[in-house]
Amino acid sequence: MKAKRFFALLCAVLCLSTGTAFAAAPRVVASTHKVQVNGAAVTPQAYNIDGYNYFKLRDIAYLLSGTTSTFDVKWNSAAKTINMVTGSKYTAVGGEMEKQSAGTLKVQASTAKVTMDGKAVSVKGYNINGNNYYKIADVASEIGFTAAFESASRTVMIHTPEPEPEPEPTPTPKPDPEPEPEPEPEPEPRTSQLDGKITVILDPGHGGSDGGANNKELDLDEKHVNLYVSKYLQQYLEDEGVTVIMVRDTLEEGSSLTLRKTVMEKYQDSVDLFFSVHHNSFNTQARGAQILAQISDEDGGPTKVLAELLNEEYEKLGLSIRPIWFRHGDNGDYYYTNRVAAELQIPALTSEFCFIDNNEDAAYIDSEEDWQAEARAQCNAIMRYFDQVEY
Repeated sequence: MKAKRFFALLCAVLCLSTGTAFAAAPRVVASTHKVQVNGAAVTPQAYNIDGYNYFKLRDIAYLLSGTTSTFDVKWNSAAKTINMVTGSKYTAVGGEMEKQSAGTLKVQASTAKVTMDGKAVSVKGYNINGNNYYKIADVASEIGFTAAFESASRTVMIHTPEPEPEPEPTPTPKPDPEPEPEPEPEPEPRTSQLDGKITVILDPGHGGSDGGANNKELDLDEKHVNLYVSKYLQQYLEDEGVTVIMVRDTLEEGSSLTLRKTVMEKYQDSVDLFFSVHHNSFNTQARGAQILAQISDEDGGPTKVLAELLNEEYEKLGLSIRPIWFRHGDNGDYYYTNRVAAELQIPALTSEFCFIDNNEDAAYIDSEEDWQAEARAQCNAIMRYFDQVEY
């Protein structure tokens, strides 16, 4: 007994003489306090250390995920640093909210550094059985939420700030009501000249070095078929008293597109219609008749009238009918002859009677009787057209 007292007295003397004080070990117990986050009960693992509640950072981040105090937790093993990333969605790694089994607690002051968005922060922490726990009051102060203790219910009350209200949308001023539009008069089909004489320019498409579309299997090409049909159409129209001007009369002419413009300019003071005879091609599968009309007539006008009449006549021959095409280009009509004619105030369209590269369609143009039938249908449509428009 005397030896023990002597040893204690010796320690006291040494401590006083050296100025050294032995810190008392912290009092650590599993927390029995309830926990709520924004009014909802939660059950994270918590410890009460010297009267203060300590939680794992990952549990706090998990519980606050989706609130105004959302943050992520990143561990840098090389630097032994925990970084709290504010405003970032929490990334779960597993083990969140797990309870430790009861037993001996191995407690020591945490040696991990703690940063927030890369900057060092002061939060008190302990490593308990290999996990770091931090004082909830310190974490709340850094992140920006409140952690209060309600003694009556023995509850840790965690609250995150209310989200900022959405700004009221700026009302869009209502425009002044527009006046009721006056009904537009129905467009009247018209041609460029009114002299009482029907004058038509016939254009057998392609020609010369330009053979156009072809069907090698049936030995057909546009250079020949377009001219043969146009010759019959010229004959039928002249029988009706129409003056016909041919862009080309032979197989050797027609390779230049500008030839069409030259002819139109020469007769622009008297011509009532520019009619171009073509036969289509695409992928050997497409079929049907298609008319390429001027874009100015898309909502009604001379070339749309004639296109509809042509479709009626072609359908009588058994052809399938494709939609009338009003194709826009960078400078007006996409198709050259339609564009040039529009600039000269001449109604113009192109008749693509059938697909020459499709054998079923090509059966409509593989004989002289077929060329005559096509030309007769075109003549009928053109004469019906001039029954409706002035010339």
